[in-house]
Amino acid sequence: MMSGSATAPQHRKTGVVRWSGSRGMTLTEILIAVAIGGIVIFGALSVESWLQRTSKRADALAWIYSSRTDISRVINNNQAWQRTVTDGANATVLGCVAAKTPCLGAGGPIRLKDQHGVDVPLLSGPGLPADQGVSKTGETCTGFNAAGNPSCPFRITARWAPLCFDGACRHYQAQVFVDYEFADAGRSGIVMQSNRLNFKVIKNETVATASDACVAAGGTYDSGTGTCAIGMTGECPLSPTTGRVTMVIGFTNSGNKMCGDFNPIRCPLGTSLAELRPDGTVRCEAGCLPGAVTTMMSFGSTKDL
Repeated sequence: MMSGSATAPQHRKTGVVRWSGSRGMTLTEILIAVAIGGIVIFGALSVESWLQRTSKRADALAWIYSSRTDISRVINNNQAWQRTVTDGANATVLGCVAAKTPCLGAGGPIRLKDQHGVDVPLLSGPGLPADQGVSKTGETCTGFNAAGNPSCPFRITARWAPLCFDGACRHYQAQVFVDYEFADAGRSGIVMQSNRLNFKVIKNETVATASDACVAAGGTYDSGTGTCAIGMTGECPLSPTTGRVTMVIGFTNSGNKMCGDFNPIRCPLGTSLAELRPDGTVRCEAGCLPGAVTTMMSFGSTKDL
């Protein structure tokens, strides 16, 4: 006979072993507990994996947005743009810009330079290794390929195209497109839609010298005399109303020349110009305005050619 509170196990007809005074767990309860535990563990692992992917993506986006700012700053720097235009690697694609000739049909990949003539960090381009790319941490690497390389999954390139204002593309603004590519074959742990990172910069049309202004207007600049000769022969017809010779007086928004009559206008001494009529005639009134000039030149009717 044994003393104490413990009792021997009792076998019941249900086939489940129970200790006296303890209910225990059935097979169904055990299976449910295992299933719940598996769900909890799977959920924890999923959350951990998601956090890792989110962290990697955040790290990548940090240097990507920083690079966008740096590249935009370089493109908008006129000295850096001149370095880019005159760089030998861009001689073909930016040749019209360097020569100040019409750029109709021009455009293509370019190698961006900063104001010191140094390659812009992280950017690929003509003359650089074809497989140059950027690592997940924002460092230059080699081995990028469209099939995917997790150790070198990014590539940043720049290209340009003129935004033309006339048919010959003599007047234009330079558009610089920056494209981000991402290819890791799903092995870097980063989910990225790189096309949403692409951006464009439109540079203002700048004319640095009198020579540039003359060439941009279609003329020939004489550095010895400092004059600009713009051919008028055949450019403007005779005025259909007066029969007089007309001249180029400006350009329309579309870049076409505007021709107009060249009329000397004089008001008698002691009078001043009161009205310039559409037909080119004037009306003078007695009296002089303070500082008024009694002799002036005007342009009559205009025609958009």
